[in-house]
Amino acid sequence: MQPTSQCRGRTPARTGSTAVLGTWALLSLLVAVVASQPHAIAAADSATLPTPFSAAEIRDGWPEGFWLDTRQVTPQGERISRTIVTRWGQEDVTMVDVEFDGATEPTAEQISAATPSTTTWDELEAHARFDTSRSSRERHRRTTALGVDLDGWLYRVEGRQGGVSWFFFADDFPGSPVFYWQTKDGLTLFEAEQVARKLVP
Repeated sequence: MQPTSQCRGRTPARTGSTAVLGTWALLSLLVAVVASQPHAIAAADSATLPTPFSAAEIRDGWPEGFWLDTRQVTPQGERISRTIVTRWGQEDVTMVDVEFDGATEPTAEQISAATPSTTTWDELEAHARFDTSRSSRERHRRTTALGVDLDGWLYRVEGRQGGVSWFFFADDFPGSPVFYWQTKDGLTLFEAEQVARKLVP
């Protein structure tokens, strides 16, 4: 898939080896894998899986002004939020999250009223560093709202209290998973999917 200036789409029909909807779980998430695989970033130690992207790849893909929209679905309902990079630095980044209806753009007032959050690029990479004793990953191809037949890494993480979390990171979109969901006892508890994002040339 070749990114242009913006990517936006409707959720397609369920396809692939796993079947759900989704959006993103903002950065409170992710031995050796074949060196020839793309984005196989070395693990910090043998107790964790390699991350899908390095801190530098995330930093280069999230310049100031970058944004992405995420739709989250729970048994209680659905909401859409936009994550916006308001300040970019070599070591860290400041972002805000704005909830909106998805039909119109967030207003300047909504953005200025949002509470900023600052984190380092290394911390963002570390959100995708999972314990090998509870996790596995494999190459995966999936159609999402961002594109058809996206290639990337699918991580499966077993919860300490039961249940399983799934994270799909698409190679073309550095950063958070473009598709994320949680299941327990055969039920889907949470789904999140990136539905639009400002793409970087």
